[in-house]
Amino acid sequence: MIPPPRPPQTFDPRHARVFAVGGFGAVADGQTLNTAALQATIDAAHAAGGGRVVLGAGVYLSGTLSLRSGVTLEVPRGATLLGSPRLADYRHGNWPALIKARGAERVAVIGEGTIDGQGALVAADTHRINAEGRYLDFFPGLRPGEPFQSLEGIGRFVAMDPHALHAAGQLGPRVFPVKPKDDPEWRAAEFVRPQLLEFWQCRLVHVSGLTLRNATCWVQTYRDCDDVELVRLKVESMAYWNNDGIDIVDSRRVTVRHCDVNSADDGICLKSDQVELGCEDVLVESCRVRTSASAIKFGTGSYGGFRRVCVRDIDIRDTFRSAVALEAVDGGSLEHVVVSRIRARNMGNAFFLRIGHRRPDRPPGRLRDVLLEDLDIEVTCEQPDAGYPHPGPLPPERTNLLPSSIAGLPGHPVENVEIRGLRLRHAGGGRVAVACVGVHELDRVPERAASYPEFSMFGELPAWGVFVRDAAAIRFVDGVLAAGAPDERVAVAAHRVAGLRLDGVTIAATPARATAIALRDVRNPAINAVDPIMGAAVRVEVVGPEPAGR
Repeated sequence: MIPPPRPPQTFDPRHARVFAVGGFGAVADGQTLNTAALQATIDAAHAAGGGRVVLGAGVYLSGTLSLRSGVTLEVPRGATLLGSPRLADYRHGNWPALIKARGAERVAVIGEGTIDGQGALVAADTHRINAEGRYLDFFPGLRPGEPFQSLEGIGRFVAMDPHALHAAGQLGPRVFPVKPKDDPEWRAAEFVRPQLLEFWQCRLVHVSGLTLRNATCWVQTYRDCDDVELVRLKVESMAYWNNDGIDIVDSRRVTVRHCDVNSADDGICLKSDQVELGCEDVLVESCRVRTSASAIKFGTGSYGGFRRVCVRDIDIRDTFRSAVALEAVDGGSLEHVVVSRIRARNMGNAFFLRIGHRRPDRPPGRLRDVLLEDLDIEVTCEQPDAGYPHPGPLPPERTNLLPSSIAGLPGHPVENVEIRGLRLRHAGGGRVAVACVGVHELDRVPERAASYPEFSMFGELPAWGVFVRDAAAIRFVDGVLAAGAPDERVAVAAHRVAGLRLDGVTIAATPARATAIALRDVRNPAINAVDPIMGAAVRVEVVGPEPAGR
């Protein structure tokens, strides 16, 4: 039995003592920069032992605000906190944000108003700064004239301190150079671009009721925090790249409930950037997600791992990548996870479970003890996120639609995964003649252990429903795999699996008399799958290498 997550401690953020920002000189005209006035109000509430800082009606322009212990910032209906369009108005050094809190306790941001980061304008200002040759001014500790290189892919926690990284001599060939300033696809590193909310090493955090719009990077991050409540948040952020909706990073006892996320990158994302930490005791429930990346994602950063996480009652739509992506690729473990009652429409992929090995200094992590239950998912042949300002990248040439994947590594299998009550409706229509790797060619499917994990990372696959490789104790119970159009590929392909069970699974739209399930190097299979039209067991074939001379 998978243990449930432990709930967070909570507190009432509605302090009786109110500090009105107008009394400290804030002007709600949308043009006056109110950073100093708003910060003075927050500091006064903190000095008084706590209180509620309340914005009046109107639009308050501001740069970075530091939230203090015991302070609630309230943005009521009719009020907007508007992020400055100037990058220089944000505090740099770690990761800039419109609202920051570090090491604080009993902090909250509440209300039914709006926080708008004006991400497109901030991004434009960043491009202007780069074109003027002043980009390095925003990296404390780097000497003028020194080349700076992007820190993507080596851990965001480390990347947040470029000075320390530079001093350690780690700005080297492992990272790729920033594109020339006249390159039209140039964009600033993630940690230069402001988020809307960033809480770091805080305890007892409450954020509720707000509409969060137009971040320049991730919308909100809760990093190394304890006891976090996120309730009734509406995220609308497609202003620029990397607009993750909600990021839970190395935090413990977190509840995300009744949130509506529409973002241009991963929707609700758990990450781990510190080996000694990880995400633990997280509940995500009753949310809606639309995104041009993955809807529910664990990773990509997975240094410490994920333990005791429950995701349930999620409605997903128009999402380019996976409805559910569970990734252990940086040495951490992902275990004791339940994902249930997922309804997803117009998807690029259903689910993706992956063990990778991006850290050569650490052994691969583990992915085990996972239950996926009652997943009702439709995979489309169209562009799921059509109309987004930054849609997902289409392949350069035609390929067949890809299946869901459960993929470990040789000697490091994905273990003990049960998929119960899966209803997968796949567009189908795959043809073997379209760059397909055949079932006798499973060794041709690349490992790509060190690559960025995505459901498309293996390229063309010989199955339309599910591909399983390097796994143990994988069970499909009482499910339906149906293709909208006949597909020449098998529904399920399994390679190097110890213990594969299909019990009460219905498989439709594989051509009559064709193999529906292909097994290679599969020990102890137990297959109880039927064709709903023929009313008989589907054809299962044990395959070997491609015949010589072909």
